[in-house]
Amino acid sequence: MVNQRKELVIIGELLDINEGYFQSFIESTQKLLDKSFSTTKNNDLDVEAIKSIFVNLHTIKGTARSHSLSYLTPFVHDGEQFLSDILKHKGIIDKDHITRDLNSIQESLNEYFDLFSGKLGRNFSSSLPGDFAHRLLTALESSSSHEVPRLRSFLLDNIYQNLDTILNEVSHSLERLAESLGKNPPQLVINSSLSLDHQYAKLIKHISTHLIQNSMDHGIETTEERLKKNKPASGSMYYDFWVEENILNITFRDDGNGLNLNKIKSKAVAIEIIERDSELSMIEMANLIFHPGFSTKQSVSEISGRGIGLQAVKSMVEEHKGIIEICLDHQTSEQVTPFYFKIIIPLRSENFIILDQVA
Repeated sequence: MVNQRKELVIIGELLDINEGYFQSFIESTQKLLDKSFSTTKNNDLDVEAIKSIFVNLHTIKGTARSHSLSYLTPFVHDGEQFLSDILKHKGIIDKDHITRDLNSIQESLNEYFDLFSGKLGRNFSSSLPGDFAHRLLTALESSSSHEVPRLRSFLLDNIYQNLDTILNEVSHSLERLAESLGKNPPQLVINSSLSLDHQYAKLIKHISTHLIQNSMDHGIETTEERLKKNKPASGSMYYDFWVEENILNITFRDDGNGLNLNKIKSKAVAIEIIERDSELSMIEMANLIFHPGFSTKQSVSEISGRGIGLQAVKSMVEEHKGIIEICLDHQTSEQVTPFYFKIIIPLRSENFIILDQVA
């Protein structure tokens, strides 16, 4: 009876998820798990290796929570908590315990996949290599065949994802996240005419999961706080994407609290990242939020508090030869400084399509 009840709950969760979203989730989660398993097989499992697995699990948990996968999320949370304790208290690295946690996550993921493909009879679609698809799309532009519109539409739907679709997968969880934080769901404003191949679509999805979660938890205020500041009851997040000379440019900002640079510096002193008498510029103080384990939260929750989200974003961007930086706007008070994230990532021509050019 327990197993049947569990099965029905999982099936209900799967029915609430777009098939394409779930396929993307399974594929990206499996890659992160494979990387983590591979890391545990290294005889020299050091602190850096633990941090790598920690980032992977934090990313998986964020996406699993956004899809409300109630049986998978606790396993990921337990694994993440164990790694957090090792990093925080510099405890003994128990490889067997870490492997058991990863196996539990894998088994739960397999349950979801088996019900998705077995009981629900849904199959994963395959995709063409991006470089081949790009060459084919380019060739179609010079063809006069009446089949061109249909073939172009097929390629764009199956090889590339436009950013509205990518971010819709992340933003649909905003209402639940806002509710858990006692805040109004914010508006997500996206300015882009780009479509990206599957590799970069997944990268943007993972980055966005962390940035949006960070913004909701640290940036966007509660309704009461916003009204006291004469702001609209609901916050806003702004995402801009554009490509210049095969460089993907991204900016992300919200209309929330901004950075309290003095509070950031005090926290950095408290956890011994910097000395008390360190003289830092405003931008150097701001960049402390990327430091592993840094968080201004007083307590740890399932959503945040471990100081891993922005570190995960930085790691993922740099893994793709990119750069993330904080840009400060004018200081509005002695305590609060508005800011935005600027990300640049190199692309090849087959990694993206500008929709206006293939309409």
